[in-house]
Amino acid sequence: MEIEHYQSRLNSFETLLSTVTSIEKRIAQTDIYKRFLYLSKHPIVQADKKEWEQLFEMVNKEIPGLKTMAFTHYHPSETEYKICVLTRLHFSLPEIIVLIGVTSADLSKKRRSLLKNIFHIEGKPEKFDQLIRNVR
Repeated sequence: MEIEHYQSRLNSFETLLSTVTSIEKRIAQTDIYKRFLYLSKHPIVQADKKEWEQLFEMVNKEIPGLKTMAFTHYHPSETEYKICVLTRLHFSLPEIIVLIGVTSADLSKKRRSLLKNIFHIEGKPEKFDQLIRNVR
């Protein structure tokens, strides 16, 4: 009976892992994600409003919990929401700096603030990254 219990739990974890992996794969295959990867490597070229809207639309479709979570008890600015989205999509800090045009210090302050305002936790910006990347 105990083995059956653990096997059931293992099956649940495998299903969850499969779902998470398929979401990440679908995102990575979208044209808009690929466009933002390109933009993150080419600082001279900036994303326009339409591209940001397309990115947000894709994220809302694939990760509906992100917008819900971000706006439940707090209304982030456009820049803050971009940080949430890009962090959730596993863009690196240097890539996020390029994409939204902030300094490293500014990005760190905003991530710390988002940790407090969205998750109601005081802590380091890295904790924000960890929590936001787990949103489904």
